[in-house]
Amino acid sequence: MKKWIAGLLSLCLLLLSGCGSGEATPTTTAVTTVETTAETTAETTVPPALKVGISLPNQTTQRWLDEGKRLTRELMGLGYEVDLENAQDDAFAQAEQVEVMLEKVDCLIIAPVDSISLSQVLNQARIPVIAYDRLIMNTDKLSGFVGYDSQNVGADVAQRIVEEKALKTAEAENRSYTVEFFMGDYKNQNDVLFYQGLLQVLEPYLQSGVLTCPSGRIAFEDNCVASYDSEAAGQQLEELLKKHYGKKTYPQIILTAHDEIAVGCIRLLTEKRCSQEDWPLITGQQTSEAGVGQLAEGKLFLSVHYDTPELITACAEMTHQVLQGEPAGVMQWHNGEADIPANLLFPTLVNKDNYHKEI
Repeated sequence: MKKWIAGLLSLCLLLLSGCGSGEATPTTTAVTTVETTAETTAETTVPPALKVGISLPNQTTQRWLDEGKRLTRELMGLGYEVDLENAQDDAFAQAEQVEVMLEKVDCLIIAPVDSISLSQVLNQARIPVIAYDRLIMNTDKLSGFVGYDSQNVGADVAQRIVEEKALKTAEAENRSYTVEFFMGDYKNQNDVLFYQGLLQVLEPYLQSGVLTCPSGRIAFEDNCVASYDSEAAGQQLEELLKKHYGKKTYPQIILTAHDEIAVGCIRLLTEKRCSQEDWPLITGQQTSEAGVGQLAEGKLFLSVHYDTPELITACAEMTHQVLQGEPAGVMQWHNGEADIPANLLFPTLVNKDNYHKEI
């Protein structure tokens, strides 16, 4: 009997011991809580997205409005935060804006209002800076430049004039033509280079007398049209005609830096009832909506089409390369101070025959 009771007691103790081990839930919960807390901590330590600043000349011109939106969208698609600012076409305001942005972003993209005046403020840059569309001059603080070879574009436009008017044989055939220039902004390095390209090709014909400029406005600073203003261009042409051309006499060639300038000249010539026989050979740039309309009508001889989406993608790609520490640029482009890594794109010359295919 005693042995039976002892065995029964032993069995009870074993059962009680099993029940106790099944109540160890708090220990398991504690382990789970620790693991969950560790995972939460790991998630909160993921580094924030890098921020890219963009400083554009303005956000009122349709071109810059569209490019600002598209560039922002592409950069965000690459995982970056974006701070988009505009300078309201004020070089001093842009310098102040850039100074602030240099302290709060990880990379800065600048389309300068003035290609020269930003060099001083950029001396304090400790982040990558990329010049967009317009090269920033006289600084070694640029990490890259995305744009066009504007001097070569000017030379290409001039060469089309040489071909259209057969200037190479004009002197021997006793032919000559009058030409007037309506260029852009002296603060925009692209406009300066474009004009240099024009003269690079046309200078020999100006010297030989095959081309003559009755107004004498050969110096770049004498033939600029501020802000590519269409009305201002028309007024300049009207004054020029009064002073340097006879009644019902017009320039035979008008070379402009922008379609809007060309449109202003076309408007005035139309008001003056310039005949088709006397209509000048007129060139533009940028294929604006109004300019393309004049191409279709044959009043604008030639424009230059710049593929904006291609330029935006190239800029976003260069920004990504720079921020990832990868080599950027396929060539070096000198800005007066240093050789800058650059990606230069190639625009297309368009006329009434091919504009609908190229634009």
